[in-house]
Amino acid sequence: MRVRGLELARRWVLPWCLVGLGGAALAQSAVRQGPPPLVPPPLVVVEPGPDYLAWWRRARIQPSGTRVRGLPIERLQPEWCAADELSRERFPDGVFIDAGGRDQLKAGDYRFTLEGPQIAKGRRLIALVGVSMRCDGELGHFLVVLDPTPRGLKLRFLQERPFDGSALTVLQPVSEDVFRWLACLGCRDGLSIRWDAEQRLFRARPLRPAEPDED
Repeated sequence: MRVRGLELARRWVLPWCLVGLGGAALAQSAVRQGPPPLVPPPLVVVEPGPDYLAWWRRARIQPSGTRVRGLPIERLQPEWCAADELSRERFPDGVFIDAGGRDQLKAGDYRFTLEGPQIAKGRRLIALVGVSMRCDGELGHFLVVLDPTPRGLKLRFLQERPFDGSALTVLQPVSEDVFRWLACLGCRDGLSIRWDAEQRLFRARPLRPAEPDED
């Protein structure tokens, strides 16, 4: 009877042990894989409206972040209570594809980030754009140029623009040391930003029709 009881015990215990081992393996696999990456919510929400009105004129911005590239936003602008860097992923799907299926960002060489000689020849700088909200509730766009140093990122240049109805802000490289900061696609509503190598600073001026950016 003892032998038979032992055999019965083995029949019951062994399957449960296998199940337990299988569950442990699944749990370990889940731990190794970790949770799926979080997809950041859209910073720009496009509202319905007439087709003749560009989508960036029918959109609203909703910044909520407290860091930009790991830097606390108060180090960039003490009056900000929220700010976020812009990227293509922070816009609704399909807004940059025109009626003919063309990617407007690629066609116009528009960027949200520029690095290296596209900003300043011989320097490893990073330019990026984003949206911000001041502590009094005022919304706006910003352009910052960051300088990677051994001690971390250092703010080199900051330019702000109040929200004027356009939810879009992009960069466009022109030449070494010159790029544009624009408020729309296919327009010259914005600033020309030029690196002054002698003074070691950036100079900004409004864009004007048919004027070269280098002047």
